[in-house]
Amino acid sequence: MSATTEMYILCAILCLIGFFFMGLCYYTVFFTESSGAPFIGGIFVAIGFLLSPFKWLALLGLLDYGAWALPHAIISEHLEYKRRRALFDPFYFDKGYQERKYDETKELHVRIKERNEELIYHYTTRSEYSLNIPKLVYSICLDKNNNRFLLTEEPYKSKQIKVYPFDEDIITLKGLPSRKGDMTVELEICEKKDKT
Repeated sequence: MSATTEMYILCAILCLIGFFFMGLCYYTVFFTESSGAPFIGGIFVAIGFLLSPFKWLALLGLLDYGAWALPHAIISEHLEYKRRRALFDPFYFDKGYQERKYDETKELHVRIKERNEELIYHYTTRSEYSLNIPKLVYSICLDKNNNRFLLTEEPYKSKQIKVYPFDEDIITLKGLPSRKGDMTVELEICEKKDKT
């Protein structure tokens, strides 16, 4: 077997592996809640074609979902941050909520019932938190009399801020839309457990 034939076989193997991973990545992104294995397929395809005489075909590696998802995620996160600031900041000032404050003795537990999922965050007032499934942006604020409120922006509904009294240490939001139907989110402010 000649060196040229071996090179073409190696190129074909690498490209097949790469296209397999690229297809797998697209499948997982669109049909499951996973992101697959971004970049791997594109790297295999690029290396495979760089070993061949048709080096310009290495650009097919850019078809990998990860090549577009990472820049999109960085740019969209920045734009989303600016949008939240423009929406929430005037509302904070208008209602006269206390300044942002981190409480190191407490943590925020977020439970998504339908996903059997629990997330734990540092407890910071007048700071926006967000969920992707279901889509929800929320903030916990204190007024001048130390009354606590939950502010939510539910993008699929009105793009307006809703205010809920948050007198107890636990609050439940029902009927939050997602692709798999309405979901329930429970927020609970807990004392932080010592990890000594």
